[in-house]
Amino acid sequence: MAVVVLVALGAFALGMASYMTAGLIPLIQSSFAVPLAVAAQLVTAFTLAYGLGSPVVVAVLPPQGQRAALLAALALFVAANAASALAGSLSALLLARAVAGLGAGVYLALGIGAAATVAPSARRGQAIAIIMGGMASGTVLGVPLSLLLAGWLGWQAAFWLVAALGTLACAGLAARLPALPLAAALPLSRKLALLADRRVLAILAVSLLAAIASLGLYTYLAALLVPGQGSASVSLTASLWVWGLGGIVGSFLVGPLADRPDPCAMADARHHGPAGLGSVRAAASRGRESLAGAVADRGVGGRRLGLAGAAEQAACAMP
Repeated sequence: MAVVVLVALGAFALGMASYMTAGLIPLIQSSFAVPLAVAAQLVTAFTLAYGLGSPVVVAVLPPQGQRAALLAALALFVAANAASALAGSLSALLLARAVAGLGAGVYLALGIGAAATVAPSARRGQAIAIIMGGMASGTVLGVPLSLLLAGWLGWQAAFWLVAALGTLACAGLAARLPALPLAAALPLSRKLALLADRRVLAILAVSLLAAIASLGLYTYLAALLVPGQGSASVSLTASLWVWGLGGIVGSFLVGPLADRPDPCAMADARHHGPAGLGSVRAAASRGRESLAGAVADRGVGGRRLGLAGAAEQAACAMP
């Protein structure tokens, strides 16, 4: 399981990179003197490249060389985060975040496939859950760590931390990851035909709703809580810790669930994922302190989203 742990370490760095930018937006906005809506496009750049670019890249990868592709994707992710820390303009930072998103998406897809290959078939779901748990752990630890680092050393330090963690994972995988068997040599047309499968579309729809709910909340929460509030940063960090802890619990609990032959167990986990964000919307209209409490209440939602994400990945990886 050493390989699974190393893949999870890379996923940890990916989880940090996916969400910490939202917490850094007020500082980046001030650094480059741009409006909030413009700075928030950093999240958009990462997410669009992750969600739209990486599936295309994975689809056109040759069946041989999966190990090399996994390491190259992680190296690209590392380099893009280093470039983010060195960016001297918002345009350069936007480009770096897009490249990081592309590398992250390709790495996670290939990493889950590699874990499913090296793990015993009876523990495949648990292996995937460990990786998704690593990503969730990066979220719950990454946001407060990035805020602390940014306060001490500037927002660039947060990207350097992600690059360092990614480098550790890449070095470990280069040393420990065995050669992977050839992937199924399917023509691109057959791969794209999966998009016509209702089951695949259902899983993608749940992932889309979960991502909208989670990223939409994270992206603007710091800007809502931080300005003009002495305890705002404490409220922000504490609220997102509760949400992220729920995601960690959900991701790890779903492992045994995914290994069960009963498909209804995973379907139930997916069904409850995006529910209940109305409390956040209602609290936002009442002020920042009410919003912080509502986000903390969404720790339950974080647990459900964690369950949904790991269950979907397991469902897709199972033969």
